[in-house]
Amino acid sequence: MIELMVEKGKLVPAGSRDIDALRDMKLAVGEVVHAKIYQPRNPRFFRLAHQLGQLVRQNIPSFENLSGHQVLKRLQFESGVECDLMGTKVPNVGMVEVRIPKSLSFDSMDEVRFKALMSALCQYIATEYWPECTPEQIEQMAGAMIDT
Repeated sequence: MIELMVEKGKLVPAGSRDIDALRDMKLAVGEVVHAKIYQPRNPRFFRLAHQLGQLVRQNIPSFENLSGHQVLKRLQFESGVECDLMGTKVPNVGMVEVRIPKSLSFDSMDEVRFKALMSALCQYIATEYWPECTPEQIEQMAGAMIDT
């Protein structure tokens, strides 16, 4: 993967390895290429997500037997946030729509989408489980657990 840095009105190689990798591609000046641009994930924010899972697991009885990761997946499923919808045929019932939580891996979801997911999950928790808290308070509680 080649890392690029944003400069005024353009993207430039972030370092000497990236310059060498582009040079090895033997691209001509002015040649058009296609690239997928996304912001790399911040590991601290990823830790916040797992601490949110632990916070919910430790404080909401119906989540107590799940791992932090399983908590996040269940919250995704319940809220429908970052889920694919798929129809499946159930005998004697017919077609049923099923939610399938998307992967939270670094390669599957960029920073912008991940932040939006986390905000939406905090909103969902505040609405469904902790109406006495704001989404921001829930995020702060999870954030306080990172250093413990």
